[in-house]
Amino acid sequence: MTREYERQNVILTDDLFANVINFSQAERAGFINAYVEFWMAREDNTRPPEELAEAAGSLLKGCRQHFHAQVTRIKKISGVVPPALTEVFADRVLQLLQCQDLVTFKSISASLIRDYPKAEGWLNWWMADGRAEMLFTPFRRMPDNLWYNLEDTTNAEEAMHWRIYCGLGKFHGFVAGLRALWAFSEYWQLQSAGNSSGIPLFYGNSCQFWKKWKDELGTTHPSCAPEKIAAKKRARSDGRPPDTARQLLGNHFTDGETSHDASVSPTKRPRLDDIKRASYKWSNNLCWLDTSLELLFSAVSRDFETSFSPRMSELTDEDSLSLLSHAFKARTVLQGPDPSAPDDIASILFAQRETVRQDLCDKKIISAMDSFEAIFTWLGSLLNYPRNSAMKFMHGYFQLHMIDVRSCSGSPSNELSFMQDPHWQTVRKPRAVFHLQLQRSAAEQFDGDVSKWFRHLIQVKKPPTKAPSCWCVLDGEVRCNGTATCLTFCSHIPITLIIEINDQDTQGHDNNSLSWHFPQTIRPLDGKAEERQGVVYDIIGRAFFSPASHHFIARYITPDKHIYDYDGMKLGGYATVDRKAKINTHVAGTHRLISPPPQYNTCAVIYHLRGGTEAQRYFSQHQMASAQQVCNIEFVASHNGSQLTDSDLSIPQEIRLCNDALPIQSDFK
Repeated sequence: MTREYERQNVILTDDLFANVINFSQAERAGFINAYVEFWMAREDNTRPPEELAEAAGSLLKGCRQHFHAQVTRIKKISGVVPPALTEVFADRVLQLLQCQDLVTFKSISASLIRDYPKAEGWLNWWMADGRAEMLFTPFRRMPDNLWYNLEDTTNAEEAMHWRIYCGLGKFHGFVAGLRALWAFSEYWQLQSAGNSSGIPLFYGNSCQFWKKWKDELGTTHPSCAPEKIAAKKRARSDGRPPDTARQLLGNHFTDGETSHDASVSPTKRPRLDDIKRASYKWSNNLCWLDTSLELLFSAVSRDFETSFSPRMSELTDEDSLSLLSHAFKARTVLQGPDPSAPDDIASILFAQRETVRQDLCDKKIISAMDSFEAIFTWLGSLLNYPRNSAMKFMHGYFQLHMIDVRSCSGSPSNELSFMQDPHWQTVRKPRAVFHLQLQRSAAEQFDGDVSKWFRHLIQVKKPPTKAPSCWCVLDGEVRCNGTATCLTFCSHIPITLIIEINDQDTQGHDNNSLSWHFPQTIRPLDGKAEERQGVVYDIIGRAFFSPASHHFIARYITPDKHIYDYDGMKLGGYATVDRKAKINTHVAGTHRLISPPPQYNTCAVIYHLRGGTEAQRYFSQHQMASAQQVCNIEFVASHNGSQLTDSDLSIPQEIRLCNDALPIQSDFK
């Protein structure tokens, strides 16, 4: 290069050596050493080695594409960046490239480390001496005119280099290399001409080299051969920052905690034949959260694309359900058709769970990071956070809408005339309900049949319950002597139905669970038409609680009908499949008949609505039609909800009494 410049009478300056490289310290050091050696060998050099090395460092520009790719990689590690904040994180990091002064740069970088502490090691790697000056303006030593004359990336050149190396190999001599490049060009010109003319480019299997690789290496891509992968793991490029979950989050996912199962060595890897699903590893009193997340995901995964994902589009980063929803989305991808490695999934799920716990603690839903909670209470609180906040489409995935209609016969002895005749009252909007608990007293009333209990809870056509007195009260005094009743029914059912079991005896042993029979399916409505619309609940799983050890575990059914037992304290949090288990003998039925774990009682059962959002709409329209017929009630927005969107139906809508049934005066509450 020097001889060519001299032949053309071009003055040799430092600018001619400027280059765009990646962030390998070896590459940078090699350039600086070569630059110093080159100038020290020239007679016209007047600079000492130290000055030459300083000048060489100012001639290197970093490839921005490498930085962008790293941002994309890091934002996908949910233990480092919460799934709901991935784009926010990316935008904030990329702002570092736009900073023109050091004060602004330090302010943004400090806020990033504060908000994403797990990314500190990664950010510090980029801000280290030697790298920052190649990328960020406040640290730049290269002159502006030279900086902007160079390309921002070497990606195109690297892609073409790879193609040439594949075709020609490496380490040719100068003349041999030129001849190889000429042959390379001629070859592809002939291939292009032949393809344009319709001429076959090869005969037989001679060019189907991937078949040969498959036979020799066991893979169609040589770089995926076992020895190549092992070599990559041994030789990590120094131009790559710490960018894996294990590097950024530590090794505590697999062997950082003491196992609570003495029969399992903490260093022993579970066999893949026995372990099929990575899940949440126990940590610091979190069995209540782990078990509930495992059961919820098992339900959500059944209709993630059709019913759950569309609801996520309405959530913003500020919504209380945003973080949880994105955690389920990330797990759906991790354990989808192209699953990640089990250990990687376990690591990411561990970090996800920690993020959810921190979010609950920040919102004061749980009292402390290590507090022990009831199994699904946190979700009910999250749905109502903050108080009086607007409901979203997502809320209807977990909540029922209940309507109370009060009626009173009236009494001639009443002082006010309108109280002498029958009168009615209803709420302006249905009330959203999440917690459904089976009481011990109800077991005898419904013969222990959960299906009978649920159908009675939601149906419109049933006898109303007698009220102690009329609701017409003024200044604490009942003003009506009539006979009052209350009819409570459901206008909207959730897709994920969670039923908890209440009533524990004084020793804390839950005997109520022994009385209830949980069927394999619950049909909220009668008739085959309703079943065709998917208005059927399928059992998903059970949560168990041990009063002796104060520990929650789960048993659940996957969409492919496999039954798994999950205990976060065992096998590093992996759920194990029971290949001999059946739904009607291990999940559905009474507690005694499902082969429960010793010393554990059923504390909650979870169901999933087979028809998803469409089944919800069918049910709501059916219920409001029945309510209009029985109680003269209708939605204000539209007749029986027929004009409401799916999102509207998932949010309590204003209702009213119609025809001759009028609510009482608003003075009485």
